[in-house]
Amino acid sequence: MSLPGRLIVKQMIAVSLLFGVLLIAGCVEDPADWKSRGDQLLSTDHFEDAVLAYDRALEIDPADPVVWNNRGVALARLERYEEAVESYDHALALDPGYAIAETNRAKAVARLSRMEAS
Repeated sequence: MSLPGRLIVKQMIAVSLLFGVLLIAGCVEDPADWKSRGDQLLSTDHFEDAVLAYDRALEIDPADPVVWNNRGVALARLERYEEAVESYDHALALDPGYAIAETNRAKAVARLSRMEAS
């Protein structure tokens, strides 16, 4: 490996170690904790609070398609279909083959269409 390549690898390792130390020290929140909290709230029908938990997880790590999908589910349960579709779109932008997000998006679009037709 070339010298610049080794330096980049060393820098990446240093950043990862620093993040790990800060995480252990409690200085950085773990997005997985917020996702778990959101999942628990979603499963107990606390949809508003689930959205807030997923929002916090996404503030920390906006590149998690599962969190975007789950946020969409909570929003759909609140009948906030336009926002749900936006969340599913984020999930699909991150993972174009995410079948669950595709299905959830299609359901939200159908419900939104029915609401607009009424």
